[in-house]
Formats: sequence, C-alpha cells, structure tokens
Amino acid sequence: MGPWTHGGWSESFSGDVDFGSDTVLDDYNGYRLRWFDRWLKGIHNGVDGEKPVRLFTMGGGTSCKDRNGKLAHGGDWHEADEWPLPGTQYTPYFVHADGTLSTTEPGPSEPTLYTYDPRDPVPTMGGSVSAANDIMPPGAFDQRGDQRFYGCRDTLPVSARSDVLVFQTAELEEAIEVTGPITVRLWAASSATARISPRN
Repeated sequence: MGPWTHGGWSESFSGDVDFGSDTVLDDYNGYRLRWFDRWLKGIHNGVDGEKPVRLFTMGGGTSCKDRNGKLAHGGDWHEADEWPLPGTQYTPYFVHADGTLSTTEPGPSEPTLYTYDPRDPVPTMGGSVSAANDIMPPGAFDQRGDQRFYGCRDTLPVSARSDVLVFQTAELEEAIEVTGPITVRLWAASSATARISPRN
C-alpha cells in the first residue's frame, strides 16, 4: 500500500504533496511478475518468504515547498506479518452538534443540518479519485478554492461553505499515527423527494 493515486507508482507525489523519492516503484511490473511467477507458475523466487504486508506511512517531512512547488510531506515504508498491524488500538470517536470530534460520547442534541443546492455543488478538490482528471484531479490538495478545480468560484476554504459539515478534534498534543481500517456509523436523513422514472 503506497500513497499514490491510481496508477501513480512511478511518481513520488500525489497532487500538491511529495512523499520522497523512496515512494517510487521503479520496476512495478517486475514486482508484479515475481508474484505471478511464484503463485501461477510455481517458480520458487522467494516471494512467499517476504512479509505479507508492506505499507507506506505518510508524514515526517518538512512541509516546505520544494522547487516544483510540492509540499515535502515525507514518509517511510514498513513491513508487517499481519493486517491490521500488531498493536493496533481501535479508538471510537464521536461527532458532536458543535462541530467537535472527540472520544466523549455525545448526549441528546438537535441534528446538524445543511442545505444542498444542485446549482452550486461542493467542488471536489483531489482525493482518492481516478479517471476524471480534467474535472477532478486526484491526490492531496489544499482544501481552499482554486481555479484548477471545477466549480470553484473563490479561494475560501471548502469548510467555509454553508453546505459542508466539518467535525474536528482539538489540536493534537503529540504525534499520532493513524493506520488501519476505519469504520463510520452515520445516521442521516434527507428531506429530498425521490423521483422514480417509470420503466419501459
């Protein structure tokens, strides 16, 4: 598991963020070929003796811009015997009506609301998307309006929009690694009316 966008293993960056030259897999086809040779052709090439999990942990860079204008985010490769990683601590977080995200379970409250206007959709600025580069460039980007992204009308943060809900923790007091499966349980309702097209 690497920090690339779909098919981007030959580049060290994703969007406006660079993770360092160690990110690049120079011979990705060779990497895959060794796996297929072992498990489809029965060639004993040592693949089955390697750790079953290899992942890239992002972070640790300077966050300064390099000569190409990319943020130097950094990161390191790690190997493990199992997934989720040994020692994983599952920590439940809860959203609160005041926009906070914490380990404290919330009490009863009114729902958090927003109004969706299809005439002014929220722009998609990067992320784990593929095959839509002209409209939604993939990767990591500052979430402030930018003319590179379809639908951006200003340079304000996306979170400033009235149709975007944001829940965030207090400022972290120490470094923390977030690696592993994430599950979201969300209770949501919509006042939108469903339109069902008749079948021919």
